[in-house]
Amino acid sequence: MHIGPPSTLDARDNQARSRFHPARVATDTTASLASRDMTTDTTDTTDTTPTETATARTPAATESPTPTESRTPTPAATPAATRATTATPATDAATDLPIRRIDDVDTYEAAIPGLAELLVDAVEDGASVNFLAGLDAATAATWWRDRSAQVADGTITAFVATNAAGTILACTLLLRSPNPNSPHRAEIGKVLVHRSRRRHGLARSLMTAAEQAARNEGRWLLILDTQTGSDAEHLYRALGWHAFGEVPDHSLLTDGTLSPTTFFWKDLR
Repeated sequence: MHIGPPSTLDARDNQARSRFHPARVATDTTASLASRDMTTDTTDTTDTTPTETATARTPAATESPTPTESRTPTPAATPAATRATTATPATDAATDLPIRRIDDVDTYEAAIPGLAELLVDAVEDGASVNFLAGLDAATAATWWRDRSAQVADGTITAFVATNAAGTILACTLLLRSPNPNSPHRAEIGKVLVHRSRRRHGLARSLMTAAEQAARNEGRWLLILDTQTGSDAEHLYRALGWHAFGEVPDHSLLTDGTLSPTTFFWKDLR
């Protein structure tokens, strides 16, 4: 997730772009459910400094998760064919920006240009979200496009915050564990908020939406990781996440400096 400069709260992909405008991104957690390459970066999830970007047209397929306390784990992710993607988007009272859920792969791919811009913005601001300084839009778009298949099969769901013009200002991913022995677990990754929208509560709103969606599916155990000492770390703690370990020299910051990473878990039951 990227929430602030180098230390972000929200730290630490193919072709359909017709309805979106480019924007900017910032967030990552490096613990991966489906694969380590899908690291959930949460160096940009600072509730105090959310980043936002990505000019993508509001996807028709949106859905605002309803908080339902589900204590019984639900097996695998809902089949793509049955997942709803047209529900009315929820508007966060604190930001007046709709948090939209993207389960449909076509809608997701149309949003890639904006998501790529958002990711570039995060890295330019020093967020530790899998990339080093100098990240370009094409490379960032490839990262998002590489996850299209997982959106299509229900492993990944994206959440985005857009303004009235349809510009993506913030995002995060819910990555469901694909393993038979962990139908109750998921991971939060790429919590990004554009620099122009930090400290507006977007990171907190995105986390709330992702957590509600997971809870509704019976995915009550969530994990994520972020740069130690970042704004994102403070946000997660404030949202009730529990740190269970710190790994020294875990990842490189955008300038190539080694930095520790803190891992978190949260029980939604």
